[in-house]
Amino acid sequence: MKAIPTTVTLTLLAGFAPLAAAQLLAPPAASTDVAAPLLGHAAISFDRMAHDFGEILDDENVETTFTFTNTGDTTLEILDHRATCGCTVPEISKRSLLPGESAGLKVVFHPAHKRGQQHQTVTLMTNATDQPQVVLTINANVRQTTWSDPAVAHFSRIDKGDDRAIEVDVYSRVPGFKVESATFVESAAIGNAIPFKAVVGEPTEVPGDAEGEILRKYTITITLAPTVAIGNHTETISIKTNDPRKPVIQQQVIAEVVGDLIPNPNRVSLGVVRPGDALRAEFKITSRSVKPFKILKAEVSPVGGADLKVLIESVAEGGAPEIKITLLGTAPTTVQPIRGKIELTTNSKDQPKIEVPFYATVRGSSR
Repeated sequence: MKAIPTTVTLTLLAGFAPLAAAQLLAPPAASTDVAAPLLGHAAISFDRMAHDFGEILDDENVETTFTFTNTGDTTLEILDHRATCGCTVPEISKRSLLPGESAGLKVVFHPAHKRGQQHQTVTLMTNATDQPQVVLTINANVRQTTWSDPAVAHFSRIDKGDDRAIEVDVYSRVPGFKVESATFVESAAIGNAIPFKAVVGEPTEVPGDAEGEILRKYTITITLAPTVAIGNHTETISIKTNDPRKPVIQQQVIAEVVGDLIPNPNRVSLGVVRPGDALRAEFKITSRSVKPFKILKAEVSPVGGADLKVLIESVAEGGAPEIKITLLGTAPTTVQPIRGKIELTTNSKDQPKIEVPFYATVRGSSR
């Protein structure tokens, strides 16, 4: 049978050119519209590295803005920031900067409760190759608006019944300033009795530290109550004023009231020991007037699991002007602090009881 030839006809649509076989089989070319990442390094520069607020009062915050620029050839990132003492609070307007862009860093300085020359810093952490950390400095000379001097009124060691007084001066730059009262807050004193008395004097005017400046001054006189108990006293005077920014000044007063009989040392250390070690410490009770006395009884109240006892030095029938006390015992078998007190009963009418605190630290392993 004679073969019949077959004819294949390829019809091309209008506007389409025939494609080579290689073109028909090749995958589509990748898009070139995606932006290539910036290469290079970031760099940061500031308009200044420090700011001095000069003399300022402590009743109002002050602020300044540092301007920084990305002087590199890739994106600058501000990764983190911190300020010393919580005294400065930075705010950053922009944290990611393209090359040539600038941004602001606002720093707020809080002068409240500060006095005199102040030096604070703000630190920025960046991705800049040469400056991963940048430290900016804030300076100021803070002048108080209303304050007391001294900040702590300290009698130091004072005899029971001593009528010695100490003075606290209250100054203010506020026109028409007044101290309205000075009272002791709820007492934590021995026996809950207020050990001090405070009297506010009349106001006076004194020169300030600036030329032509006049300050208002009140003097508060503090005396010891005649019935105050022997021991350490720390109390707080609440000084009320008409200054709206500082309506109350908290003034601390400290005194160590002593009698004729005093412990030496007045706080006994048993040292740093291992679990189960022997404990031993000595101290003396001394009569400052060199009068003979007796210790009738000793009781120990430890906190921390130590087994302790007290030995009292034997003295003559009439007593002695100085008596040695020995504290003996064994440390607990666990690591812990030891705290407690020794209560001594004497034959003194003025000091029938004397309390002596003691302490020790137990750490490490047993021997």
